[in-house]
Amino acid sequence: MSLIERMRSSTDSLLMKALLFTVVASFVAVGGRSAKGRGGSVVASVNGENITTQQWDELRRAAYRQAGGALDDAKRIEIETGVLEQLIRTEAELQAAKAAGLAVHEDEVKREIIKIEAFHDDGKFSEAKYVKVLEANATDRVDFESQVHKQLLLDKLYELVSKGAVVTDAEVKEEWRKENTRITLEYVRLVPDAFLPTIEVPATEVDSFLAANKDRVKAQYDEDFARLYDLPRRYRLHGIMLRTDIEGADKAAVQARLEAIATQARAGADFGELARRWSEDPSAASGGDMGLFAADALDKALAEAADAAGAGQLTSVVETQRGFTLLRVDAIEAKRTIALDEAQADIALRLLRESKVKGVVADFATKLTTAWRDTGTAPIDMLAPLALAPSFTAEFSLLDTEIQPLGESPELLAQITTAAGGSLLALPVEIRGVAHVVRVSSRNEPSEAAFTLSGNTTRARLEFVRREELKAAWREDLVDNAKVERFLDG
Repeated sequence: MSLIERMRSSTDSLLMKALLFTVVASFVAVGGRSAKGRGGSVVASVNGENITTQQWDELRRAAYRQAGGALDDAKRIEIETGVLEQLIRTEAELQAAKAAGLAVHEDEVKREIIKIEAFHDDGKFSEAKYVKVLEANATDRVDFESQVHKQLLLDKLYELVSKGAVVTDAEVKEEWRKENTRITLEYVRLVPDAFLPTIEVPATEVDSFLAANKDRVKAQYDEDFARLYDLPRRYRLHGIMLRTDIEGADKAAVQARLEAIATQARAGADFGELARRWSEDPSAASGGDMGLFAADALDKALAEAADAAGAGQLTSVVETQRGFTLLRVDAIEAKRTIALDEAQADIALRLLRESKVKGVVADFATKLTTAWRDTGTAPIDMLAPLALAPSFTAEFSLLDTEIQPLGESPELLAQITTAAGGSLLALPVEIRGVAHVVRVSSRNEPSEAAFTLSGNTTRARLEFVRREELKAAWREDLVDNAKVERFLDG
């Protein structure tokens, strides 16, 4: 939307003030050739035409106000540099418009101003409203009309430049095909951590590595100390939880139910089976296995109950915000620090495995792709031991730059462009540092008949993009090829 069009779209005075600033910021209206003789030293020149300090100063102060808040030196420099480059670019464009023989008649300016709804009363242009709005925004009428004149001149220039943008029928059809081809992918993320435990490293190799890399092992130990070697008190737990944080729950009844379950557990009933049958926690599916908890990550009431019961025992029934819980305390690990001497062999082993894992993953990817292609389905027997599984993307088009949930991957899009539905990509694709084996699970191509109905929309969009690309490139070249001198201290 052009500047004038944006102004037409609102009669709100506050918005009008912002738009009037935008007009000022869009031109060399406070300067350029028209600013000569208005005073001020020179901050830059474009092909011999000067841009004055007054122009630059007025515009940068307006930019400061628009940015709002306290501005540090870096932000001020960014604004000042941006303002100067904007003034230079616009001066170069105005010179190009003149060289092209473009002109704007006074009547054209009047017609544009008459169309601006901010100056209307009862749907019609009002001279009184026009003057009032300009005065309210401390804008001089002559300057404002000069600014509108220059914008119209630049619009004509942009239109002239944009005529060089050409879109062929073949380009439109290919763009439309990409836009309307719908694809989904099935993929397996070959997470390196899944392969590390499978990599065998002889003890002699570990010893040799340690002897030659003591400093590297120490640096890795220091980096991982807080996460891996400074261990807090930890609890390994199984649990049965009955919820009370749901509407209509009777706490007393829920507690009584869990006490009855606890009685069965203390009498020798299998805790895992009781958890699978009764627990309302997600861990029920795994027999109540809650895993390993650091003390500060466990609900305080549960930690206190576990400490009171001790390792190998059942706790009393404990109330938390979610409900009532019965724990089986499998183990309690005291807070401790693992020394470098104790950790160094494991660190060396991990570093050696990490050095080999890329090759192991690449070899697995080849075998996985072959097996998948031969059977037509993802070979679960290969994936399950590594805790890997296939997943699916959302549907996307060939024009989408991001594929959910994979994210951006130009390499993936390049391979997909010509891949048939049901086919596996020839090579694993690395996305965010992780190799992916990918299959095109579905590919739906649009029909030729649909192109007749919607092709014009694609043409319009492609022509717009091409015009904007051409205009941007032209503007960059215009400044690059101009004789520009910058001297802010001048």
